[in-house]
Amino acid sequence: MTYGTLYQRIGRALKVCRVRHGDLSLDATADKLEKHYGTRVNKTTISTWERGRVAISLEVLEAYAQTFDTTIMAILKDAGLGEAA
Repeated sequence: MTYGTLYQRIGRALKVCRVRHGDLSLDATADKLEKHYGTRVNKTTISTWERGRVAISLEVLEAYAQTFDTTIMAILKDAGLGEAA
């Protein structure tokens, strides 16, 4: 599996997570992430992650998971990358 494919699979899982939790807009997701992460993340960055154009850092992935009341492992499972804990 290439890094691009990996990023795309994780990106799709991030979008699924966002849609499952009320299909929040990218702006609303950015606002929620700011509360958990402490730094403003803009909607373009979130879109870039979701499209698999760039990797999301582990720190931000953890904040994303917390924002949507899930775990990194659950996101990775949705991406087809492992078993949920």
